[in-house]
Amino acid sequence: MALTRNSLLFKAKSGDEASWKHLADLYRPFLVGWLRHHEVPPQDVDDLTQEILLSVVKSLPAYEHNGNQGAFRAWLRTIVLKRVIDYRRSRRSRVRFASKEAGLALEELVSPHQSELELVWEREHDHYVVLCLLELVRHQFEPITFQAFRRQAFDGIRPSQVAEELGLSVKAVYAAKSRVMRLVRERAAGLIN
Repeated sequence: MALTRNSLLFKAKSGDEASWKHLADLYRPFLVGWLRHHEVPPQDVDDLTQEILLSVVKSLPAYEHNGNQGAFRAWLRTIVLKRVIDYRRSRRSRVRFASKEAGLALEELVSPHQSELELVWEREHDHYVVLCLLELVRHQFEPITFQAFRRQAFDGIRPSQVAEELGLSVKAVYAAKSRVMRLVRERAAGLIN
């Protein structure tokens, strides 16, 4: 899976259909997961995802990355939040959220101050990008190397314990983490955010 690079965004902005499709395919799973997590009723998730992507494609030609880290992510978040608010308002009488807190959280989205929900968006987006990067580099490592990395970086297991579990030296476990992280950083260079 290729991640969103500035060149992909530029091509999609200029109307390149293949680039737009790639951009939509890249972000669709993240959007679906985010909507589900924030209690959009299952029967509406696909339609709302489509509406969000349609808003993105309509707005993309006017989008200008300002060079700040997180600019694309913030721009996308703004579109998503506006569509979710519109969705909620248009369906207010028909939609019942699983919890009162979910409905109130969506109300926070209209606040000019960064809400807890926006902070969650930032974390979830970053997590999604990291998972995409890891999937991108996974095949370039032996399974045991990648497993040693994941046990340390994601599971929080001490290198000595990982070494014992996998039958590696502690030095090899540290090296595995270092090698995977170096390649992830290389692949992340030039990504839009």
